[in-house]
Amino acid sequence: MFGFQQAMLCLSGLLVYPFLVSEAVCAGDATVQLRVQLIAATFVSCGIATIIQTTFGLRLCVLHGPAMAFLPPLLAYKALRASECTFTEQDTVSADIWQGRLQEISGSLLVACISFFVIGGTGLAGALARLIGPMTIVPLMILLTTSIVPTIESKLSLHWISLVMLVCIVAMAVYMEHLRVPIPYYSFKKKRVFTTKIRLFGQFPVASRTTMQIAGVLLILLGLFTKMAALLASIPDALVGGVLTMGISMIAGVAMSNLQVVFRNPSK
Repeated sequence: MFGFQQAMLCLSGLLVYPFLVSEAVCAGDATVQLRVQLIAATFVSCGIATIIQTTFGLRLCVLHGPAMAFLPPLLAYKALRASECTFTEQDTVSADIWQGRLQEISGSLLVACISFFVIGGTGLAGALARLIGPMTIVPLMILLTTSIVPTIESKLSLHWISLVMLVCIVAMAVYMEHLRVPIPYYSFKKKRVFTTKIRLFGQFPVASRTTMQIAGVLLILLGLFTKMAALLASIPDALVGGVLTMGISMIAGVAMSNLQVVFRNPSK
């Protein structure tokens, strides 16, 4: 369980962008192949970022994932009439078409990333942090997550199995959170077998950078082992809606948790 649970919990959040980008570029019958490459690249890059941050950066006990700040530009690109996709996943699309769209998305987001270096390098981030609090960040994050709702709705409406998936997720996460199952283990010191009860669907509290570093290594291995990416990319579109719902809900929940530190007694 050492880092494995953290790596597995972030999978739904990491799958959001590969699925959205693979649809935005309109790759036709190459959509699944492109999705595999994007999933593998996402795992590797997030694993590397996690290891670097926990070892050389701020050294916070967090696992890095794709930034939600890039979601509105991606959705805006999909809404452009010039980027409207008229092909299905059964049609053959010229590689020049969808690769050109992919270059447009990656190039524009790369230019946008320069602003992060400027803000961080000039110290402007520290000055803005004194002025921007949770009451500003939380509504912004909620708007970012709700902007993907139409896409999720279109996926969920494809088949009723997506509702079954959501019901199972809610049941396991909410109603079966405190379910404990006995797990036997052997004590070499006392030379006997003991049993302990662990939470089956609950997350183990972890505040160790080493755990996140191991989770980063696991993500890199999952990305290099492309069979895992191919398995995730082959998820039916109806279930993709459930996966996206789970990922977006998790991100929105983390955003709303920032309100816990807000002092709401003053009327102003």
